[in-house]
Amino acid sequence: MQQLAHAVAFLHHTVGAVHADIKPENILLDSEISMNDKSHEDNERLLTVKLIDFGCAVPCSNHHSKKPTATTTAANSCHAESGGTTAYWPPERFENHAMATSPSDMWSLGILLFILLTHSHPLDPLGLATDEEIQDALVACRHDGNATKISIPRHLSAEARDVLERLLAVDPQQRLTATELLEHPWITQQQEPLESRNRTTTSTVASMKEILTSAAETTQTATTAT
Repeated sequence: MQQLAHAVAFLHHTVGAVHADIKPENILLDSEISMNDKSHEDNERLLTVKLIDFGCAVPCSNHHSKKPTATTTAANSCHAESGGTTAYWPPERFENHAMATSPSDMWSLGILLFILLTHSHPLDPLGLATDEEIQDALVACRHDGNATKISIPRHLSAEARDVLERLLAVDPQQRLTATELLEHPWITQQQEPLESRNRTTTSTVASMKEILTSAAETTQTATTAT
């Protein structure tokens, strides 16, 4: 998640663009076997996470601002024709003419992180909901008036629950920015020394690929059902 947050921070604050379609299908895991011990069945690998598919990406005029204001929302938006995957849309995209902003990307990161930690979509725990059912649940959250209505599992650590709650805040102004996500204790506590950063094992890579593939298949199934 740290590498993905770095990619989104670079996109938002350096490139000045909104991805608008962050989802498992648009994340690649590139791993390279470490030279330490190629004979071991659980070889160490250097793992690189890559964000791809910028077909929905649009420029955002206020990319140096930490959070968009009401007056800059329209300039920092992506309209319906730009597409995206509704299972990863935030509530406001269903109401504001499907605009995508940098907080929209952060919501998508929150959905993705929720899936990685729980193996399920927060509004579709059984993987059976249609896009319309997820949309209805999101719109209901939007009208409820509370800061967040996504139920966060209690078995997760306090830091993990906090980062999920702040990424999945219904109010886009309350969501973490990519820079703030990188500074969150849940991220900083997991940082490793430079010489071992991004190093993982074959079994870990396989597990992450399995989770992302499963999430992608679930999204495709829901879309087909509609």
